[in-house]
Amino acid sequence: MGGAIVAVAIVAAAILPYSIYYTSRHVGGLLIVIVLIEAVAASYFAGNSDQKIGAIIRYPLNLLFVLPFIPALWKSGILREGGFRDCAIYLTWALFSVSYSILPTVSLARALAAILVFLALCAIASEVRSENDARRFMGVLLAACGIVVAANFLYILINPGLAWQPDTESGMLRFDGFLTEPNEIGNLTLATVCAGYGYWPVAKGWKKGLAATAMLGSVVQGVMADSRSPLIGIAIGCVVYLILKYRAKGVIGVVALYLVFMQSRTRFPACTSTSIAATSRVSPGGRLHGILEFAASRRARCWDMAMRSRARSSPVHTSRDGTRSGAWAISRRCTTGIFRAR
Repeated sequence: MGGAIVAVAIVAAAILPYSIYYTSRHVGGLLIVIVLIEAVAASYFAGNSDQKIGAIIRYPLNLLFVLPFIPALWKSGILREGGFRDCAIYLTWALFSVSYSILPTVSLARALAAILVFLALCAIASEVRSENDARRFMGVLLAACGIVVAANFLYILINPGLAWQPDTESGMLRFDGFLTEPNEIGNLTLATVCAGYGYWPVAKGWKKGLAATAMLGSVVQGVMADSRSPLIGIAIGCVVYLILKYRAKGVIGVVALYLVFMQSRTRFPACTSTSIAATSRVSPGGRLHGILEFAASRRARCWDMAMRSRARSSPVHTSRDGTRSGAWAISRRCTTGIFRAR
């Protein structure tokens, strides 16, 4: 592994000067650079190293690529306009908060990471002149995310044993590729689908096929990673889009999809957390239903624990003899009914 890291470092050092030169003249290339730097810094190899390779990769490289744009950004005045100004004030305060932070080193690192990415996005935004410009930049972001998606699939072939990790509660294997944890796969899925949605109207020919492949591949990885929140967010976005675009037909389509899903629940038996782990014995419909049931029950347990903690610390929720009050019992039943799938 050490030899591979050395080889990658040598190749990166060789192409680094040209990459900086290219992005200084083609600002859209910053999107690819940022995504790849973040992917490498969030990789399993960087995250599990004792030398903090992720920080060594992220901060110096981001600074090298963003530094050429700082004078132009200051002259353009974009940092003093609208939401850019508000975000600049917020990040300035974040930088000032390092002075009274309990962990100043961590606070400084996070503030610098956010500031460098913000400056890169400002440099890109300053070059947007029309809707098509914005969509083309979304295509560049989609290409960067597609590279990471393809690298994850390649990693399955190279090292399938390390591409999965068991869930601590259910024991189910969740896909994490070469990244540190499965939820990062979900973040990648959300970024890829959103970028593809923005780029799709201007995609032509083979580029549209590649865009569809990247989005579909990212969704497949999100399902394998069992990253629920991004997938639910994408589903809600699709529902809203169908209703806004097709009105009554969209509502009918959403209702039809919901009925199909409910039919799959009755057709395939529900799965417990134990049966979810045995993925080879669970049908696709049963696996999906089991995942939703398990997610709902886990959220109910978390909410229950939070309410218990609140009850112990507040006399409003706990009587003198330590029993639950009426307010506690009502809130317990209500929240359990909301979060548990029936």
